[in-house]
Amino acid sequence: MDVSVMDIDAPAPADVSSQLQQSINPHIENLYSNNAKKCFHAVVELKFAVIGSPKSKANVIMQGCVARLLQILRAPGSGLLLKTEVVTVINSLAKGQAAHTASLVQAGVLPVLWEQLEACGVQGSSSQYLSKVTFTDNSDTGSISDEPINISAGQLSDRDSATEGRPSNEEYRKKLLKIVFNYTQMLLCCLRSIYRQGCVPPPPSWNHKMLSTLIKYGYHPPTNQECVANILAYACKSTPTVSREHGHTSVLRVLSHHTAACEEQQKQLVEAGAGQLVASMIRSSLTTVQLPALHCLTALAKNNAAVSKEVARISHCGVPLPDRLVELLSCHTELAVQLAAATALVWLNRGGALSHSDPRIRHKTLQCLIRLCASDRPTWLRVEAARELAHVTERSEELQAAAAITDHLIPTLKEFLCHVPVENEQVPKPEYLSPSSCGQFDEPELLCDLMCEAALLVYAALAANNEVVRQKVVKGQGLIECICTKLETGTPALKLAAVRCLHSLTRSVHTLRTTFQDNNVWHVLVTILQDPSADDELTVSALCVVCNLSLQFSLSKEHLLKSDIIAILAKFTKSENFQFKYNALWGLMNIAYQDELSVKETILKHLTVDEMFNLISTNNVNLVCKTLGLLRNLLSPKQHIDSIMSSNSNAVLQIIIWLLEGSLCAEVKEQALCVLVNIANGEKSKEVLIGNDDILKKLFNYMRLQAPSLQTAATMCVGNLADTSDPNPVERQLRLREARIAKALEGLLSTPNTALYDKVKYAFDMFKCISSASSTGGLSTITTSTASIGNNSASNGSSSASSTPGPNWRSADSGS
Repeated sequence: MDVSVMDIDAPAPADVSSQLQQSINPHIENLYSNNAKKCFHAVVELKFAVIGSPKSKANVIMQGCVARLLQILRAPGSGLLLKTEVVTVINSLAKGQAAHTASLVQAGVLPVLWEQLEACGVQGSSSQYLSKVTFTDNSDTGSISDEPINISAGQLSDRDSATEGRPSNEEYRKKLLKIVFNYTQMLLCCLRSIYRQGCVPPPPSWNHKMLSTLIKYGYHPPTNQECVANILAYACKSTPTVSREHGHTSVLRVLSHHTAACEEQQKQLVEAGAGQLVASMIRSSLTTVQLPALHCLTALAKNNAAVSKEVARISHCGVPLPDRLVELLSCHTELAVQLAAATALVWLNRGGALSHSDPRIRHKTLQCLIRLCASDRPTWLRVEAARELAHVTERSEELQAAAAITDHLIPTLKEFLCHVPVENEQVPKPEYLSPSSCGQFDEPELLCDLMCEAALLVYAALAANNEVVRQKVVKGQGLIECICTKLETGTPALKLAAVRCLHSLTRSVHTLRTTFQDNNVWHVLVTILQDPSADDELTVSALCVVCNLSLQFSLSKEHLLKSDIIAILAKFTKSENFQFKYNALWGLMNIAYQDELSVKETILKHLTVDEMFNLISTNNVNLVCKTLGLLRNLLSPKQHIDSIMSSNSNAVLQIIIWLLEGSLCAEVKEQALCVLVNIANGEKSKEVLIGNDDILKKLFNYMRLQAPSLQTAATMCVGNLADTSDPNPVERQLRLREARIAKALEGLLSTPNTALYDKVKYAFDMFKCISSASSTGGLSTITTSTASIGNNSASNGSSSASSTPGPNWRSADSGS
């Protein structure tokens, strides 16, 4: 039979040194031979040489054999038996170390494998693409026949079935189909091995034909099903944002997690039928099929609400997919399957397909994950279960409360913090791990860190909203000390978990005033903020914690101020990163709230009003409102307003006028008017407003605008301008009457809005007081009561007529 590879003749790589050439084994030399039999046997020998030998794998890759193997695969004259042996060699290489797989990917293995798989699945064209199939006459000797057999049915029918010693056409056809099947199966196994190493970035988009072919193979025997499920799961995995290794992330890890799975890819997979395929695989009785199918389902639903809801509607054999997942949570199911099913349910919940109150989440999934955290479970399983427990409870106060009182969870998690590794710690089988956990348990010495990280993430989720739970978490010794230690010496991922836990704990007045008094957590946070190499997510989380530690009643605020936190935060406001700017402004706003004038002057020294205008001109609503919130706190209380406005009045008014004239939303305009409310509360500053025709005209227009929130803010400003407790009230009120503002007030007396009416009544009474005093000559003896600001006031009913955003907790998110 003709297995000629003359058309793929290629010399050995020229760049291989002479010393290396001398070390090449004969079967590697024969790989480049023009003799078809020698080449075939060289591939077979190479296959046996690399099995189970990492050294041999590395040697083969180093000597450039991969390029030659790919060359053989793509050659039109190569037979299927030869190609099958070649793919077997590549599969063996891919099962070695991650470095070996990375080299294969960089050599361009994937496009060739996908090309071959697609050709196998195309009806009709396979006979042209895979033109020859080589048969061995004797499987023991591996001898090769002299005759080519085309895939096309035409040549088979032309064969004389009565030829003596020859098999019939049907036997040839069966043998041919078996060879094609084996080749296809080996291609799938090879792709599975490469993807499962985690060294492949997800494709930017799927080729529809290729995807349909892949999913079609998923309905075939269990080996194919397992391979297809693994490929789909690993090809749309999410990327971790922080390394779990000390120092810089290795090159392999960067390659491994190059790109996050995008929603478009997940949508493509579901539209091509991946959801239905996974549902059928989950019904399998084989764990080897169920596990990758469950991992694939999780990858499809992760961070994608639309796909989660679509997948949750799938039924197989009359059973809804979520109900089938609940069946797998049974105690009688293998532990790894329980975990994988619970994880899939968690991400269906996170995507909104299942509500927090759904019994399948509250009673089944939650309890299963807590059960898997128990001390009698394998360490790796406890880590994975705790992580998913953090995910499912993170957004639901109901689930947080339920978990906190369940099965001694909090004491169990404290065992995680002081985990002591044991000899011969059980290492999970590779197939047990989801794509996002690929390679994390390879080094047993890191298990302690992984346990601690998982516990801190669960604590962060449980303590996010419930004060009772926070006190349970903080109760006892060791947690805060552990957090401080991990912040100083932990891996980036462990530091992030510690900061997130700290963030949740700092949302408590009691904790801020007691627990943190004896712990210098602020010092570690400042160190993180000053570290230019810190991960962005870690920096954002640290900024969130600083926002809470900067609150007026926090005992850490004074320490932060002494650590030059104002300059640090001001520097972050100039960053290109939105989260840095937003959270830094939040921290400065909390620092400025009811603090001394010297502190506010320091803020303005490091973040000038002109620089605030640059932030506002971005037109990002969240950023603009937070900057205006900072301005409001700087321009309060009454004693500070004139001092700050004396050197910044032009710049501040430029900001306000620009915003009021712009086309921004009502929320921004309301905040701008509230800044005017504060300015109008200053004795000298109100004179600046009274003398500005443009400002008075805008107040009049906003009072007539059919928007209660804007009318209320404008009316509050008028009330402060008309206030009779400050000098020159008559002149100011006459000026307001000239601007028709008093008339606008009269028109608002009939408003049905209670909050607006109260402000209108107060301002109108100021005018009535002047009129009454003027008629009796008793103006100098008039006394007034000041107005509280309403919803945005720091302290309603206080003696200050300026408005401040007040103590502003930084919630447990890192977004806007």
